[in-house]
Amino acid sequence: MNTLTEAHPRPVEPGAAIPGLLDAEQRQRMFRALMTALAEPGRITRLSAGPVPNPTVEAESPAIEAESPAVEAESPAVAAESFAPVAAPLLVLADLLTPVAATDEGAAADLRRIAARTRAPLTRLDRARFVLAYAPIAGTDLAALDAGTALRPHTASMLCQQVEQLSTDPATPTAATWTLRGPGIDGTTTVGVTGPDVGFVAARAAVTADFPRGVDMFLISTAGDVLGLPRTTRIEVTR
Repeated sequence: MNTLTEAHPRPVEPGAAIPGLLDAEQRQRMFRALMTALAEPGRITRLSAGPVPNPTVEAESPAIEAESPAVEAESPAVAAESFAPVAAPLLVLADLLTPVAATDEGAAADLRRIAARTRAPLTRLDRARFVLAYAPIAGTDLAALDAGTALRPHTASMLCQQVEQLSTDPATPTAATWTLRGPGIDGTTTVGVTGPDVGFVAARAAVTADFPRGVDMFLISTAGDVLGLPRTTRIEVTR
């Protein structure tokens, strides 16, 4: 367990890197941003940790399952490390009971550090509850994710995909424009997206076609904007 013995808050602008050590208020703020995005698809929320502690930490080595890396006791330098905004769902939600996986080498390097903090066991893509992707996920990897079962749809994977940009402003240039419809949306809504591969929408449609099975997703920009895509949301590419 991490124990804060000293803290000097330093301001963090919205969209800055996410600190590896979050206090309860910061976790709650991020949790609300994530859950709001998932409950209201098409509404872009913003991750912001608020004041980030610069701590002196007393820590013990966490016990991690066999698939997770060995972890040494945290030093102040380790405690002050940070992560890309797309890692926020794992830092806030992952634990011993939620295996995690990565789709690319960059994400895998950070995932090992995240596993050390959250005690989440590292595993394969098809067994993971949370999947971290820095590079655009390939269609084959998306198809490999656990979509749950008809009786246990809640055990499906949650994909956390990094993208370059998200916007609901038609004047903002983005690579693609999506029209979303489904529960949580009043009719339709439009969002601009830059980052996913051109085949992403079709690959996602395939893994969400057998409701209640399917994969829920967070698309999170490098600026910290969040778009929630529950499995019930349908996407039409309009540009």
